[in-house]
Amino acid sequence: MKMHVAKTSFIVILPLLSELAYAQAIDGFIADQIQNQVSRQISSGISKNLNENLLIPMLKIRNESGEVKDFSLSSDERYYNLLHQDGTVRVWDSKQGVQRPTIQPAGRRFSKVVSSSAAGIVCVGGEDGRVNVFDIPTAKPVTELAGVSGEAVVAMSVSKAENKLAAAFADGTIVVWDLNGYQNVAKLNTRHENELTRIAFTDSDKSLLIAGEGGFSEVWDLDQARKKSSLPKQSGDPLGAWESNSGDLINVDSDGNLQWLEQPGGQVRLNKKIDAGDDLVSVAVSFNANLLALSTNANQIKLFNLNGLTLAKQIATPESISHLQFINQGKQLVGADQKGVLHVWDSGMATELLKLISTDSGWTVVDNAGRFDSSEAGMPNVSWVAADKDIPIDNFSGNYYEPGLLATHLTKDAFINQPPRKVQEGITLPPDVSLTLPASGAAGDEIEVSFLMLDAGGGLGDHRLYHNGKIVDKSLLEDSSDSEVNGKAQRKVSYNVVLTAGANTFKVVAANMMGIDSQPQQQIVQVGGADTPAKLHVLTVGIDKYSDSKLNLAYSVADAKAIESTLNANSKVVFRDVVMHDLLDQNATKSSITDKLTEIAADSQNDVLVVYLAGHGIAMKGEWYFLPHETRLPISEQYISNVGVSAKQIQALLAKIPVQKVLVMIDSCYSGAGLSALQNLQNTQRHFSRALSKTVGVVVLTATRQDQEAMELTELGHGLFTYVTNNGMQGAADTSPRDQKISAHELVTYSTATIPTFSKKYSAASQEPSSFTIGDDFVLLKQ
Repeated sequence: MKMHVAKTSFIVILPLLSELAYAQAIDGFIADQIQNQVSRQISSGISKNLNENLLIPMLKIRNESGEVKDFSLSSDERYYNLLHQDGTVRVWDSKQGVQRPTIQPAGRRFSKVVSSSAAGIVCVGGEDGRVNVFDIPTAKPVTELAGVSGEAVVAMSVSKAENKLAAAFADGTIVVWDLNGYQNVAKLNTRHENELTRIAFTDSDKSLLIAGEGGFSEVWDLDQARKKSSLPKQSGDPLGAWESNSGDLINVDSDGNLQWLEQPGGQVRLNKKIDAGDDLVSVAVSFNANLLALSTNANQIKLFNLNGLTLAKQIATPESISHLQFINQGKQLVGADQKGVLHVWDSGMATELLKLISTDSGWTVVDNAGRFDSSEAGMPNVSWVAADKDIPIDNFSGNYYEPGLLATHLTKDAFINQPPRKVQEGITLPPDVSLTLPASGAAGDEIEVSFLMLDAGGGLGDHRLYHNGKIVDKSLLEDSSDSEVNGKAQRKVSYNVVLTAGANTFKVVAANMMGIDSQPQQQIVQVGGADTPAKLHVLTVGIDKYSDSKLNLAYSVADAKAIESTLNANSKVVFRDVVMHDLLDQNATKSSITDKLTEIAADSQNDVLVVYLAGHGIAMKGEWYFLPHETRLPISEQYISNVGVSAKQIQALLAKIPVQKVLVMIDSCYSGAGLSALQNLQNTQRHFSRALSKTVGVVVLTATRQDQEAMELTELGHGLFTYVTNNGMQGAADTSPRDQKISAHELVTYSTATIPTFSKKYSAASQEPSSFTIGDDFVLLKQ
């Protein structure tokens, strides 16, 4: 491509110089101006070309859990409870921004679902008349409540104080339980056989409002177990009932009739038919926002001012929406589409904020800019399709992965990533990649691994080459040259890599200028010979005593020693040698930690490395930092960036280490007040952990806890994270398969599943571990 540079005139005023100096100054100045103009033209040309190649993608979802059969919110709106067509129960935790473990039907047919945030439980009614109670963080059964045998549960409600559960059965019976001890405290015989469809606690939880087919509504006294009053009958079946803080009651039926009863006295404030225009599907009311929302079969949501029922806004939807509910004092509206996706809209702007997606293997959240959060198992089911190319959402991780996305939107907290270009407004395709390897080789041989990156419209960005799952550091880059083929930019890249015995798996990924990854290209070279027997390197860092005593902790040193002891005792049967590197208290400075990782970089790629960090962690402006011994209060962003060991530093150091089998464990303490700051730390640590596992190719297990929790674990003698992980290494993690060996993936899976259960038993707050097993698995210990 020819470059044209426009003529430019300059007027230059310089101090008196010698003739030679003057000429050199003029030449340098003009050269700088020309270079700057050329750079601007190149940059402008690239930007123009990328914009011309923008494609509007469509979100594709596979293996959905199916239509939402029932939906409810916990009283504090923390938990969104969904019963899907596939029979599973999904609980979204809006505080943590994640979906909790799936509750499987196990052969039963569930019919209704509600939850108690205070108790941390979800209650599921079945068609067989039983009510099962599950722990939300673990999905483990808590108890089973005997209802009315053989009579399906047709409606459920949890009291506003979250201490009572009511279930209505098909024969018209209603049973009420105390959730503190799961005792039956009331039983009502309404005589509404095959008619009840809705129940709700009212009158400060002293009464139940019941409604059903034919438009009847009644109030029942729980203490007396009798009907207190009947409300005016409506022509259609009930769609919902809402109670204000003052006790006012609004009922809406399927014919669109709204009835507003004032309390006390029950006087009719408003009795009016809503101008829906089409068949009603669902209705929601917010007294706080003075809004009524309704969805119709015409694929739209209408928002009305509650006083007078005048139309305020309309939202077009791709399909019919059911189960409408206002949240966050009416600032947002949620509802489910026919495929089971839960949508969140901004009520004031009448725009969609989020999609909450449940699939057969996990969950994903996508927002209106294309940011996403997801379980690892759920991620393969969601992709963007452009120009008939299916691009997995995981390929957008570099700029669009945002842990805690649901919670961040609802609380309007800052995002971890910088605002990205909106995916929905257009993307460019990632490069095409081809990989070239020699046909064979011997262990210890150095070979050239080369690959081509061909621009597909989005430009040529960064690349990553992996050898047996671990990234090949760019210091091994042999050559990189750009050219043009048929008008398209092409880059040839080559690395020098040392082969190991057995299968050598090479994988390359290339990104475009938007940071969107290509599909990985992979090849395997089988190599003969034998490797040098592997050594295990263990780096344990534990800090109890900080330079500033206000930061002191209780168990970090003991935890680091326990991990070291277990690996030293149990790993010698696996490795020819175990090399321990411990940095405790005053020895755990920033320079000593980075120096030790640099020292390990001289070891063989056949070796295994375990890195364990226990101490304070902090998040600032999207970056996670481990705080070394020299940290003092007060702290600032500039201070922490100088003193702390950043996630980027850890990632870069581990990338340089040739060792291909790496396990990183981080037990991070949070020293501060405020739920928002703690959640930001947890989300930032999860972001760093996944980036480390995905980008470098290592196995990562992390957890964050607040300082005060450590003082409550004296019974264990360790921090909870280390106690569970150490038990796993001593044999408890030997599960899949049970073969007297413990692999890195087994340890991570066991710890992730066990820590929440133990945290509820030993700590006031739940400890939420994060684990990422994108790096290859390997044997760590033998029993």
